[in-house]
Parts: sequence; structure tokens; C-alpha cells
Amino acid sequence: MARPPKRTLPPAPPPPPGDAYLRLINRINSVILSGGELETVLGRVVDVISEVLEVERVSIMLADSLTGHLHIRAAKGISREVWPTISIAPGQGIAGRVAQEGLPLMSRDIGKTGLPAKGGERYRDNSFACVPLIIHERILGVLSINNRSDGAPLDEAEFQLAMAVAALVSLAVENANLLSSAVTLQQHFRDVLSQMMHGVICTDRSASVTLCNPAAARLIGIAPDQAVGRALHTVLPGELRAAIKPLVAECQARGPHGRREIEVSAPGRSGTVPVDVTLTTLCDAGGDVDALVLVLEDLSLRREVAELRRLDELKSNFLAMVSHELRTPLTSIKGAVHLLASGTFEESADQRRAMYELLRKNTERLILQINNILDVNQLEHGNLNLFPRRLDLAGLLRRVQRQLEGEFVEKGVTLQGQLPERFDIVGDHERLTSTFMHLLDNALKFTPAGGHVTLWLAPGEETVEVHVRDTGVGLEAQHFDKVFAKFYQLEHTLTRQAGGNGLGLFIAKGVIELHGGTIAFQPVDGPGAEVVVRLPRGAPREASSPTLTQEVVDV
Repeated sequence: MARPPKRTLPPAPPPPPGDAYLRLINRINSVILSGGELETVLGRVVDVISEVLEVERVSIMLADSLTGHLHIRAAKGISREVWPTISIAPGQGIAGRVAQEGLPLMSRDIGKTGLPAKGGERYRDNSFACVPLIIHERILGVLSINNRSDGAPLDEAEFQLAMAVAALVSLAVENANLLSSAVTLQQHFRDVLSQMMHGVICTDRSASVTLCNPAAARLIGIAPDQAVGRALHTVLPGELRAAIKPLVAECQARGPHGRREIEVSAPGRSGTVPVDVTLTTLCDAGGDVDALVLVLEDLSLRREVAELRRLDELKSNFLAMVSHELRTPLTSIKGAVHLLASGTFEESADQRRAMYELLRKNTERLILQINNILDVNQLEHGNLNLFPRRLDLAGLLRRVQRQLEGEFVEKGVTLQGQLPERFDIVGDHERLTSTFMHLLDNALKFTPAGGHVTLWLAPGEETVEVHVRDTGVGLEAQHFDKVFAKFYQLEHTLTRQAGGNGLGLFIAKGVIELHGGTIAFQPVDGPGAEVVVRLPRGAPREASSPTLTQEVVDV
């Protein structure tokens, strides 16, 4: 199969000497170099051709980028009202054939060419020249010249001149297309930047800001147009400014990109904003930094979404745990009631006592779970009331020991107390009892059979410390603060076996802080973990949100 002809024109010889020809080329070149809208430039080109060559009709038709059809963009001798009605398909008529084949056509007598004279009166001339507008083998359109005004046919010199003019017009059209594409791309680029959620700041080699999009402007607290032209360090807040220098050094040492997360004080927002900073250095051929591109991502929304997902997962886990924690004692209670009511076993006094003890334990377990849920709700809404009174802390701790003694014995864990005979403080007896039961229960949960839990009291001048130390699985430092979060549970076999709903330490922390104290885990030598509760010896300090009922009495 024969290859289609290559769409290139043979080199045009220089036009024959003559003032008219030189004047034409110079004037057209001046028109093209003067710039302006493409239609205006093309209109002036056809005016110059018509004037200098003294021809009856000149037209420039450009091809539609989608259909390839030719449409008039500038003409002399053709009524402007007719332009929109003319659409020539590739291969149709003289202009369509030239556009399709990419080769020029000229005739001194159109009647002898045998070419279709589509349009009748349009081709009443004796001569014509139709030259393709070509750039990089792409057909842009055609330049058509018809009929000298004096009736003489066009000659070879004018044909060659038309080819030279077509080359200049092709460059003008291509430049206009490139400029239009560049403007469009630039506008698209600016539209994209203006709508981006990430902040973008660009600089030149002197670190002066050349671009600042709205997202970046919001983070640094300055209008985009006020940032452009200023030195980068003068528009960035202190935290960002401090991060830039090491990032530039990192880029120069390891590659064009550097990244880190920092906290930024953003105008109009309380506290700090987490920002992911990515710096890209653009270097010249010599390796020197020619420009900087700074991308700022506000991580607040991402962290909020992650936190919401975490809370949703915690909620689901919590509901599953609560369902289990409530169902288990209810099942035991239901079974005991059924046995007592059915009379299917011999009801000796010991059996009845055992059943009543089972009912009591599981009822207390249910009450504890429900109270935990209520306490959490009151803590979160600042409605947890304290009823402080003078109490014997050492005696309170001994009673907690006795209450939990059976569970420790059942699991095979030793509970030792090193407590003075009496130690008075002011606090809420019920809340503190519940808190220390949570702490001892937590120690039991993580201590395997054969282990030990020790409880002791360390008095100070204004405060007293209560230590709970176990020889269990221990606690890594990274969890010291996290374990006091609501629903937080360690993934450990002992935890899953012992159950729990992840509320005990959260409630304990809330109650201790309401008393004006602190609670924290501290590092230990050897296995296990140790939690320290520090309480004031006097009345609790009034907290900002919870209610303290100051009713201090000696008991």
C-alpha cells in the first residue's frame, strides 16, 4: 500500500526582486510581529496581500480541530455575512483538496483544470493560487488568492510569493494556538491551585514568593496577593519559618523532597494546627537551588476523621463488651432463680446460702457495670458530684482489700497491704472506695496465678500517695497515659480472659482529679506495673466543671 504524500512544501525560492514583493513580505512580517488577536492579525494580512498584489479576493481558512472542516477566519472580497455559511470538508472543492493532500495548487485558467467549481460564481476567476498552511506536518488551513484586479492571470512569481506568505501565516497561527493553549493551561493551573485543599507556596531563586494559593494564605494568615513579591521568611509564621531551613538542607543532602509534620499557630483558630510540610527544591543545571515549592496540608480534618473512626470502633467494641458484661451476670441470676423456684434440687441451708451468695455477687456486678456507665456520662458532662468528709484512708483501703480477697484467692494471686493503723484525709468515701477497687481489680486482671499485688500508703506533709504494685505482664511507657482514656484496652490474653469494658481507669482518673489529686503509672524495675495515686490531705480543691458538695464531717 502506497504511503500518503508527506505534508511538507518544497523549499520556496526567494521571491523575485522587486519593491512590491519585498514590501509585501516586510509588511506581513511587521503585521505578524505586532501581535494582537489572531482574527485581527489575519484580517490585516489579507488586506496587505490584496493591496500589494492587487487581487480581487484573498481568504484564510483554518481547519476545525475536531472535524477538519475549513472555515473562513479572514477574507477580502468575500462578504462577512457569507463566512459562517462556508464549511468545506477535507477533499471537497479546491480548498478541501489542498487541505487534505497538503500540496499547493495554482492555475492560470481555472476552466482548464478540470477541478470541480463548487459554488458556481465563487470560481468565476481565470486564475487562483491555493496554498496549505502547514506546521510540523500538520495542516492548519489554506491561503487562497483569486483573480488579479486587472484581469491578468497570476504568474509563477506570485505563486511562490503566496507560498512564502503562507509559511509566515502558518507560524502566526501556530504561535497564536500555542499562546491560547498556554493561557488556558495557566488558567486551569490557577483554578486548580485556588480550589486545592492543600496550601502551595512557590518562590524564585532569591526566595521571594511568586505564588501563594488561598489554602496557604489561610494557614499563614495573609491575603494571597499580599504574599507575592515578599521574601518567604517574612510571610511564614515562626513554626513554619523554623522548619524551612532544615528541610532545604535535607533536600540538598538526600534529594529534591523533604517532609515533616509540625504544629502551626493559625490565625483565627484556637490552639495549634497540625500541618504536613513538603518542600521541593528545583535546581538549575549547576545544582544550585533555583526555586522552592512548599506544599502545606492541614491535618486537622484527617485527624478528626481518624478520631471519629476510632471512637466509632470504640463505641462498637464498648457495646459488645457491655452486652457481654451484662449478659453474664444476668444469665447466672436467671439460672439461680430458676433453680430456687423449680425445687429440682435438695434445698439444704448451705445450698440456699450458696444460691443467695451467687445472686448477691452477680447483682453487685450488674450494679457496678451500670454505675460505671452512669459515672462516665456524669464525668463527661461535668455533673459528677463529690460529697467530701473526713475519713480514714487506711481503713478504707483495708475494707477494699477484704471485699476483693475472695477474687484474689480464687485466681491464686496474693494481695498484701502495708498500711498504717489510721490515716485521715478529706474525700468522698464512696467514690474513693470505687476508685481503689478499680485499681486493685485492674492489677488482678493483669497478674497471672502465683503473682503478687502490693498496696501501700506513703504519707507526705500536704499529700498522701497510695501505691498499687503488681508482678503481672507489665505496662510499656507508651501506654502510661493512654490507659486512662475511655474504652482503652490493652490487647493481651489476660485482658480478654478477664473481660472488662475499659472504663475503670477512666473513671478512677476523673474521680482522683476531682479530689485535686493525680494518678499515673510509673516505671518499675522487674516485672509488673505500678500506679501511684496522690491525694491532698485536706478538702478537695473545687474543679471548674464538676460539682463539689462541701459537706465535711468527722466520721
